[in-house]
Amino acid sequence: MATEPGTNASRDPLECEIESALAAGRFIAWNENDAFVSGVSDVRDEIVALATNGSPRRALPLLESFVAGCHAKMDEVDDSSGFCANFAGELPIHWARARGTVGCDGADTVETLVNWSTADEYGIYGDVLTACVPALGEDGLDALEHVGRAQLDAAAEGTYGRTRAAAIIEAVLELRGDADAYEALATELGGPARRHCATLARMFLTASDAESALAWAERGLAPCAASETARNDVFDVVRHQLAALRREILARLGRSREATESAWHDYRENPGVQSLEELFRYVSDADRTSWHTHAMDTLHTAPLGAALRILTHEHESERLATVVEKADRRALVGISHTAIEPAAELLAAAHPHAAAQLRIAAALRIVEPGKSPYYAAAHRHLGHARELLLAAGHEKEWVDLVSAIRAAHRRKYSFMPRFEAIVAGRRPVQQPTFLDRARAAWQRRTDRPTGE
Repeated sequence: MATEPGTNASRDPLECEIESALAAGRFIAWNENDAFVSGVSDVRDEIVALATNGSPRRALPLLESFVAGCHAKMDEVDDSSGFCANFAGELPIHWARARGTVGCDGADTVETLVNWSTADEYGIYGDVLTACVPALGEDGLDALEHVGRAQLDAAAEGTYGRTRAAAIIEAVLELRGDADAYEALATELGGPARRHCATLARMFLTASDAESALAWAERGLAPCAASETARNDVFDVVRHQLAALRREILARLGRSREATESAWHDYRENPGVQSLEELFRYVSDADRTSWHTHAMDTLHTAPLGAALRILTHEHESERLATVVEKADRRALVGISHTAIEPAAELLAAAHPHAAAQLRIAAALRIVEPGKSPYYAAAHRHLGHARELLLAAGHEKEWVDLVSAIRAAHRRKYSFMPRFEAIVAGRRPVQQPTFLDRARAAWQRRTDRPTGE
């Protein structure tokens, strides 16, 4: 007897995996998001593999079920991080790509995407039309451009609906490389704004018209409308992208010296590992050593955190130790552990006193504001600081630090016992992990008595 559609016997096994991964009925707390997204990603990867390896027709209904399931799951997720929404928002892209592989009508694909975007009250599929542009064929792009134009004409000035509709058309025109139509749209929208200039520069560069690309890049970097120039350039991502793009174009045109000068200016204005690497992109191998020395010599004017990161990245331990020894402890406490810890590890062997200063700062950054969940890290830093100071002959400095911490933090009862153990030279007892306890318990249950 034939199986009725929808019964368990007719279900695709991967549909069962989707349902299991989504864990219907179980609330996903904010600190469970990583594990949850990892689980659903494994199932998604299996389905995408079907779509790309010869079974796109089987993958399509599975992806549609996944889209529906993720939407239904959002009421059971604390998605403060946005990880779950990001995952769900990528599913329609795989679905649209599979539809194209099968040869489905592009206009129908776009119509479904519009319906998903409209029906979604959580916003996870709000930008699905723009995101799916690279997955559509020409018929789909035609339909999507028509949808974007209709939405743009219907939207009021200054509304999010108008911004989103413009983004749809812009994405289609950029993919097609239609610079004239893109410029016309940018003008219609009151521009070209800086982001339009960046896109047009990329489009012309892709079309091997470097001169036109440079003109658009420089136009985007020039003073723009008041709404754009009022922004802090340090946080203007598009401006930094344009500056990097301009350097790339200059190098393409054989004007590497100008590219190097631009990169050097940006490094001086905003020193960091990324801006240093950007500088070295345009420095010849023969000149790299002199430029490296020049870049290191200017760090005395750089923010302390930037200097630590750069000197650590470049393995400049002597310069790094000097910077640390000259720095005020309060300034070091203000630096993130992501800069402090790598620097301390680099300095530990040759410059133990400087390394100890970094470890102390990292510990105080935790202890002073009472960040009790991270006290274990503070204990670890202080343990390292004790070993480093005593090995370097700075016992009095360690004793003074201990006295200061006791005076300031004696009432932090979850911190002090392990701190006193460190002071006494006792290593904190390493507690068994969950898996250690589980293995021991399992062994006790499964070991047979001798003689059996």
